[in-house]
Amino acid sequence: MVGTAGALIFKIVTPISFQAETSVMAGNLRSKRNERLSMIIWTGLLMTVIGLFGLLTPTIDFIGPIILNAMMAGVDIILILARLIC
Repeated sequence: MVGTAGALIFKIVTPISFQAETSVMAGNLRSKRNERLSMIIWTGLLMTVIGLFGLLTPTIDFIGPIILNAMMAGVDIILILARLIC
């Protein structure tokens, strides 16, 4: 909720798709705890660095709405498939 409020206040686009893929992958790697934790921590750190340098909105502007929408559709498909498998 805090992230959403910040995005609305500062009018920035915040890609959250990495959370869905990371959650699905972490759930599928149940037996490999170190890999699961490393993936979540490194993804979070990378997104933090990108956010601190203010590169989120320029990146979204660069890729354009077609690619952004395709990425979000891909995330939805991954989540649906993960839900069906579980």
